[in-house]
Amino acid sequence: SEIKGDGEKSIENNTRVISKFRTPISFTGAYNGKTLQLNIKEKGTERETTGMIVVKKTDSKKIYEGTFTTTAANSSGKCIIELVN
Repeated sequence: SEIKGDGEKSIENNTRVISKFRTPISFTGAYNGKTLQLNIKEKGTERETTGMIVVKKTDSKKIYEGTFTTTAANSSGKCIIELVN
């Protein structure tokens, strides 16, 4: 299934980001029932960056875990996505 939407970065480098400093993220991608693969655009304070997130469903119905890569300093690492209403 195709998916698209908007969100925000709420944790960076294992530190919760204060709401007024959270950056908006838009995404498009696909979900196959287990794996969510997203192309993302983040509107940072200095520039827009792009990247990819690939996460898999955990035992929790609202938590997905996996990895990300982004053009922001060519960074990559672990990623957690929490679905909220």
